[in-house]
Amino acid sequence: MGSAAEDNLRRVTANFAELTAVERIADGQYSAQIAKGWDIAGVSNGGFVLAIAARAMAESVGRPPLAVTAHYLSPTHPGPCSVQVKPPRIGKRLAVLSGSLVQDGREAFRVLGTFGESSGASPRLSTGNLRNCRRTRTASSFRPPRRRGWRSMTSWPSAGGPAMTGSPAVSRPAAPR
Repeated sequence: MGSAAEDNLRRVTANFAELTAVERIADGQYSAQIAKGWDIAGVSNGGFVLAIAARAMAESVGRPPLAVTAHYLSPTHPGPCSVQVKPPRIGKRLAVLSGSLVQDGREAFRVLGTFGESSGASPRLSTGNLRNCRRTRTASSFRPPRRRGWRSMTSWPSAGGPAMTGSPAVSRPAAPR
């Protein structure tokens, strides 16, 4: 028998799929319930709410998420919400979807995700034939090539040096004002 914390963890993870379930209302429209207990001082946990939106997006294309990002616009709280899913691009192997979670008539966050089946390849990296590899310099031994007008970082204005324009690889002194 485990500790109270272990028992609570088992209970929470067993219920996670049920708690993040969504119901399809129409094409691209899903409803869900943000559960109590997944909040801090009344504000829902961002990862938990993201899981609800990702579930709606995954169900809309029948593919699991490969990468999902969210931009939180306003706090959410336990209670009903809806998820709108839009498919900017659906291909044979990958689907890029955007979504938004709305609660109390306000958009709470926007989501962008890539959904698709993994290749089935082993996640282990293959070293292959090392005889055909070239030895390269390590990062600590690498020095960028010096360019005309490029000095050290001490020549940046924040360090009290002259202003520079352009990227570091092609930087040159700024024209006088």
